[in-house]
This record gives sequence, C-alpha cells and structure tokens, in this order.
Amino acid sequence: MNASHVTVRELAAWGIDDNPYRPTSDAVTTALDHAGTFLATLAPFKQEDPRASHIPDEVASALATQSRRADLIEEMNGLDWTTGIVDLTRLVSFQRRIIPGEESLPIADDWSSLVAIAFGPVASIAYDVIERKGPVLTIQTENPNLQFRAGNTIETPLVLHGGSPFLEVAQYHGRWFLRDGYHRAYRLLHAGISHVPAVIIQAKTLAELGPVQPWFFNEETLGCVRPPLVTDFINDTLTLTYTRPKLHKRLRVTMEETVEPATTQHLKEKTT
Repeated sequence: MNASHVTVRELAAWGIDDNPYRPTSDAVTTALDHAGTFLATLAPFKQEDPRASHIPDEVASALATQSRRADLIEEMNGLDWTTGIVDLTRLVSFQRRIIPGEESLPIADDWSSLVAIAFGPVASIAYDVIERKGPVLTIQTENPNLQFRAGNTIETPLVLHGGSPFLEVAQYHGRWFLRDGYHRAYRLLHAGISHVPAVIIQAKTLAELGPVQPWFFNEETLGCVRPPLVTDFINDTLTLTYTRPKLHKRLRVTMEETVEPATTQHLKEKTT
C-alpha cells in the first residue's frame, strides 16, 4: 500500500454505518449479503470468562510493575480495574473497522514481548501547527487518538493526550469486550496468539466501556444473540477489505478571556 492510502478491514455482517470512504460497488453489496447470510448459520454466542485462572510468576511480576505506571493509573482514574491475562477469542468487538499493521510480533510463549505489546510506551503527541488566527489555534496530526484533556496541575490546565497505549478488556452487562488495542489484537490473532496480558476493567456504564460514538456498534447489536467478535476481523467472509485515503486529524482551540464578578463559589475554588 502506498503512503497516501491505507487498508481497512471492516466487520460486515451486522449492518453498516455512514462511511464516505467505503466503496459502493456491486462487489461490496454482494460481500455484505454473503456476510449476513453466513452470520445466520453461526451458533449463538456463549460468553465464557476470558480471564486466565493462572498467571506465570514472571508475568505476575511484570504486571505488578506495569500497574505502578503513572500513565496507567491516570488512564484508569475512576474505573474498577486490575491486570491479568485474557483470551482474545472470547471478546466482543464494539469497533467496526481496523487498519491492519505490519509490525513484527513475538512468538506466543515470549511473555516479556507480549507484556511490552499490551503495555506500550506513551503514545506520540506529534503534530503540526497549521494555522494561528487570532485566538484560534489549529493543529494537525496523523494520530487519530490525539485529543485535548484537562490537566492535573495548575501549570497545565489543558494537555494533549495521544491515546491509551494499553490493551484493555472490559466486562459490561455480563459480556466481555475489547476496550482498547484492536489493531494489536488483530495482529496477535493473525499470528496465532490469543492469550495476552491486558488491563481488565469492570465497566458500570456504557460510557465506561467506551462505544458512545455513532461509528461504533450500538448497544442492541452488542447484546444480540451473535454479536461481532474480535476474532471476526480475521474471517474473510465476515469482513470487507478496501482502501481509503490516509486521513489527518485536526484539533482546533479557541482561546477566550472574559471578566466576571467574583462569587463565593469562585473564591472557594481558588483557595482549595
């Protein structure tokens, strides 16, 4: 694939969303029909616990070290979480599309490398400033997960965040989902690796689980008799594969100053 385009793999048997980059050819329509027909032949999904009952000592030690990472603690703030080993073949997918990568992968019993994949380095916040116009600042990045977040200190009330570098699994309403790390999970499964270290979350709400945007599968689909699974991404009959232009993400910030009368609440917040 050339540098201006990427390959997309999309789950096709559970209905499609509005996506201007998906081809509209007769071949795509036929593939969608075949995917739906094939789905109807599959057995109902029976949820099994993906968590491993035994964790090797070397993995337990590595997970204990990872659990102390400041960025992991910050990322999991407010969530009920732990770490462990999970089976990727037992996870529901709320993500419709992935862009397969080409990074090399470790062998299945190389736990040190698997921990490094599941608990990656801090994600890049590289960007270009493409416009400064008065109080408006516009930046552009190749990282689709780059976002502004509230900072934790007085000196940095607003910070850039490159996205979670962790492979995350979450339980919600009795089902287990891959919460983050879809591209890594695809490459692992494609290489025949299904048992991997992960962050394990007990999600109390759909927002804690994650799929609250319209480009994810909705809650009805996720709870159906045979929901989309992470393993379905490696099934050619259940997926569409196509190319689209490489995209850039733009973030725009408007800096605005106002002067307002002080209130008791404002003064209290300032002194706490």
